[in-house]
Amino acid sequence: MGENDSKNRTTMTTLERQFAQTVAEQKSTIYTVCYMFSQDADWLFFGVPAVILWFGWFVYEIYLTNGHDLSLSNPFFLGGCCGGVIGAICGYKMHFKTQRQYQEIIDQIEDLTAE
Repeated sequence: MGENDSKNRTTMTTLERQFAQTVAEQKSTIYTVCYMFSQDADWLFFGVPAVILWFGWFVYEIYLTNGHDLSLSNPFFLGGCCGGVIGAICGYKMHFKTQRQYQEIIDQIEDLTAE
C-alpha cells in the first residue's frame, strides 16, 4: 500500500506540473477568454434603461385603462411591481454570482502561473 500511495502522489504531482505548464503556455488565451466572459455586464447598460422605460409605459397604460386612477390596490399594478422587484433581485444575484465565478477562475490561473 505504501508504494501505491507514493506512486499516486508522484503521478498527481506530475499531472499538476503538466497542468501548470499548459496553463502557463496558454496564459494569454485563457486571459482573453476570461476577459471576454467578464464583460457580460455590458447588457446592464441597455437592460436597466429599457426596463425603466418599459415599467413607465406599464404604469401609464394602467393609468389610462383605469380611468386615470393609479391606486396601489390595482392588482395589475401590484403584480407588475412585485414581479419587477423579484425579477431584478434574481437577475442581480445571478449576475454577481457569475462575476464572482469569473474572478475565482482568474485568481486560480494567477496562482498556478505564479513562480
